[in-house]
Amino acid sequence: MTNKTICFLNTNDGFSWYSSSRVYVKGCFSDTENVFYEKEKMLAYFEDTLDEEGLLKKVKNINGIFTVVFQLKDVLYVASDTSRIFPLFYTDVQGVIYLSDSFSFLKEKQEQVKFNSLSEAQFRASGYILGSKTLLENIQQTRSNEFLKISDKGIKQHFYFSYATTSVFKDNYESLRDRTIEVFEKSFIRFIKTLNNRQVVVPLSGGYDSRLIAVMLKKHGYTNAICFTYGKKRNKEAEISEKVAKQLGFKWFMVEYSEKMIQDAFKSKQFYEYIDYTSKSTSMPFFQEYFAVNYLKNNNLITLDSVFVPGHSGDALGGSQLIRVVPKKIKANQVSSLYCRLKYTYSLISNTDKKATQKELNSILLTHDFLYENKKGYSVFEDLDIKEKFSKFLFNSSNVYNFFGYEMRFPFWDLELLSHFKEVPFKYKKGKVLFDDILKAEYFEPYNVAFQKELQPSLHKLRVQKIKNKIKRTGIFASDKNRLLQNDILCYSEITAQMEIMMRNNGVELSSNITSYNDRIMEWYLYYNKGVLKNR
Repeated sequence: MTNKTICFLNTNDGFSWYSSSRVYVKGCFSDTENVFYEKEKMLAYFEDTLDEEGLLKKVKNINGIFTVVFQLKDVLYVASDTSRIFPLFYTDVQGVIYLSDSFSFLKEKQEQVKFNSLSEAQFRASGYILGSKTLLENIQQTRSNEFLKISDKGIKQHFYFSYATTSVFKDNYESLRDRTIEVFEKSFIRFIKTLNNRQVVVPLSGGYDSRLIAVMLKKHGYTNAICFTYGKKRNKEAEISEKVAKQLGFKWFMVEYSEKMIQDAFKSKQFYEYIDYTSKSTSMPFFQEYFAVNYLKNNNLITLDSVFVPGHSGDALGGSQLIRVVPKKIKANQVSSLYCRLKYTYSLISNTDKKATQKELNSILLTHDFLYENKKGYSVFEDLDIKEKFSKFLFNSSNVYNFFGYEMRFPFWDLELLSHFKEVPFKYKKGKVLFDDILKAEYFEPYNVAFQKELQPSLHKLRVQKIKNKIKRTGIFASDKNRLLQNDILCYSEITAQMEIMMRNNGVELSSNITSYNDRIMEWYLYYNKGVLKNR
């Protein structure tokens, strides 16, 4: 490594690090010729790199999930894919840059641990930390599609892929539909090629995204697969999930959640190791799949080399965010204001912190692309959301698979699929017109997994929900616990109840301004992260 940079990369759960004299790499990917690289083979992909331009070209051509650390002379480069599923962290301690996948390792290097007050406010309001910051001063995180350059001259940030666009497809609907189907097929065939007949485990919900994964496996003859769902018994998600799995001929498991399961988890050392492993002072801890994956593994229901394939987040490609939050005519220079207003809603955030957050967002947008104002405003919003909320809040939840020693794949975030959908016109993204049409007519109906009553919301329901969300932010629903309980199929009432007990046992006065389970979880996590909750 460089004279003033020390690397400490030792997280080898699920995916392992592979290294040579100048390369560290983790993940798996395909190149432009659809050659698949994993394990030691990934090193060969990078070894003949001669300069920064060559390295950047190789990174741009990678299609998969990865983080790579590469040394060229006295310069260290770090790059990650769109999902940023393998985040790294870095800090400057007396002129020495420490780079690690272990947040706790860097925390121990600090002479004084100091929490960033703005980061705390942003975390409480959104569930993740904005930009390269973390909850702690002087420790930063790598970001989605970032190409980081560390040298004696400092740290420079560059982004090699953007979902923002200046143009869209001009095809008529039928032509665009045909092109989209072709891209879907190529992307999923490429994904299946990476599996090497290992057992695929699909977290099958009642929605469209995971259902398409199951249908694609069936269509392309991949039989070594099982499906599962989880939560309280007799929930609608489980009913649809079971129907789909049985119709496609896949084995199906239902992992039933209970109060005892939750209580036992809070008493176990493993549970807190999981929280530290996945949250890393940057993201809210997610619990919904922890209990299910733990159950599947402990009961030997899945093989040790299984590959989990969640449906993150196909509906976003289809345009689910546009009707909910983003108007078509938004200008790029309005994105930071809209993002700040719509994404920081869990907890009250002061006007001072809102202004500081919007200022940060403006700076981040310029870092992504200093010409971003020339691009379509709604696509700038989508790109920002992918690099912030999707990578840090949603994809980060999939580290539950790594924690238990399993690999994962994200077929919807295939580079070709991303590049295609970013140029789909707004009118075909709004209400997911194109996306849902193709999924239902080309895949679900031929395999008899299109149902009359779906959990997928209609365009009208999305509009109604948008109005409700506005009302909710005014506090009208703040005390509506019955509404929360009615929709709580994942035992979040029981989870947050354990958190409340723990906080009270440690003398913490609980916030009364709680509008959701996530609100309480974030409150709890901040106290936990600061070491306040010693009495468990």
